[in-house]
Amino acid sequence: MNTRQRQIMHLLSEKKDKEFITINEIAKMLNCSDKTVRNDFKQIDDWLKKEFQATIIRKPNIGVRIDISKDEKKRLLSLMEDGKRNNHGNDINRKIKILSWLIKDDKTLSLLDLSERFFVSKHVIKQDLKEIESWLELFDLSIESRKKVGIRLIGDEKHKRAALSRIHHLGKDEKLKDLYETWFANYEITNVKQQIKKIEKELNKEFTKESINNLILHLLITVKRIKEKQIISMTKHDWKS
Repeated sequence: MNTRQRQIMHLLSEKKDKEFITINEIAKMLNCSDKTVRNDFKQIDDWLKKEFQATIIRKPNIGVRIDISKDEKKRLLSLMEDGKRNNHGNDINRKIKILSWLIKDDKTLSLLDLSERFFVSKHVIKQDLKEIESWLELFDLSIESRKKVGIRLIGDEKHKRAALSRIHHLGKDEKLKDLYETWFANYEITNVKQQIKKIEKELNKEFTKESINNLILHLLITVKRIKEKQIISMTKHDWKS
């Protein structure tokens, strides 16, 4: 999405549940035409469906609003807030966010999309990626960049998990628990926690808080990979270790 489309998303996401805003109101706030806003909604709609399983409700003579679940709205607001904070120079959070997308989503990212998400230039994103790649070398991981395609993470699943479980070390006050709570829906985290409690009971053993947080993260990533039909490639030695 471009900068204007992200501004529209901010206006929509800040509205209360089932509260409408008119296209004309949006157009006046952004100093553009009603037609421009309507055209932007096409791309915003596609993005919402893909990223949050949400849609834009349109009602003639009333306005528009986002139809989204509570958990997904929480994640959307978190993303919008990250964009605002990063726009004011929060470099660490931006790098952590880019890293998390590269590792947990395991998808190709474009420089243009990243620059528009964080309201910074491509040059700033390139500088971020240099620092990120330097950190990733500690885990035998690298970033592959292809023209007209984008960037993606290269390396073994085991090393990706190791990097993700230590990603919070990049931030001064970040905790792993705080990060994965913004990455996944509440019901997903609750389900995994319940399964871990069952395992503790069956084994008659209590895990440490650090072990539990790492287990939660790895299980959430595994479920995400399976849901998206991604291949989880690990050797027998990796599973044992």
